[in-house]
Amino acid sequence: MAMKKKIAIIGMGELGQKHFSELRRSDYFELVALYHKGSSENFGPRYPIFDNLTDLFNVAKPDAVVITAPPPSHKELILKCLPFTKNIFVESPLAQSLAEAREINYAVTTNGTRLAVGYSDRYNPVIVSLLRELAKGDKIFSMSFVSGFANDDRADIVANALFRDIDLVRLLSHSEIACIELSKNISKERTLAACATLHTKSGCYCTLMQSNLYPIRRHGIEICTDSGVYFGDLISITLFKITPDGRVNLRVDRDDFSLRREHEAFCAMCDSSTNAGLASVEDAIKIREIIS
Repeated sequence: MAMKKKIAIIGMGELGQKHFSELRRSDYFELVALYHKGSSENFGPRYPIFDNLTDLFNVAKPDAVVITAPPPSHKELILKCLPFTKNIFVESPLAQSLAEAREINYAVTTNGTRLAVGYSDRYNPVIVSLLRELAKGDKIFSMSFVSGFANDDRADIVANALFRDIDLVRLLSHSEIACIELSKNISKERTLAACATLHTKSGCYCTLMQSNLYPIRRHGIEICTDSGVYFGDLISITLFKITPDGRVNLRVDRDDFSLRREHEAFCAMCDSSTNAGLASVEDAIKIREIIS
């Protein structure tokens, strides 16, 4: 078995903690260091935590990094990492603006750095099964996504969900977006809900609804094709299809190992220079261009 690559996590908030839980027992990486500005938390002697990136790279010498810090810090952190590593994974959405995403793309391209953007729902078991079913040749007529967040207090939760679902539309349809109409419900400078209607270049009509006014968490998808209609729940991890002959429950892995699959793909990217199914900087830029 090949030697594991050394990896560090930059940002130990909620997302960083999730990556930590997976990476400390990873089959693909050896977790060697953590970074969090002003953190006094102790993760044990095996996982030293730094508040200076240069010190982290000089001491721990990671081969790759996972950036889970908030999007406003992405540009600064990525630029600071470029002199030290050629392998960067950053959580979606990349940066906080289209201009910053383009600056990052120029910097990593010039530096010859491999950068993947973490849209983890690409590896949700429901999406994996849908991709397998749609690969049989179904013609897609329409898609509908509904996301509910039960009054989540994160200010960017609705916007981030919109990025995420547009990525899934592009992934599932294998097509670019031709046009989009977007409306928002905004209160006190906070987006409470957003509704988007869009068409893909392949002729698929899509509706995306994200709402922070839901009483429950929800992430559902409905796809109408020439062979039937698929209904998926990305939270309860269920998928079935309605055809003229009735309902068919489709095979889905019951455990959600999305992060583990992302880490596996990132490891493959480090070795091969291909994105191995992960979203690229160009993908993140296209999504921002769509809604800008």
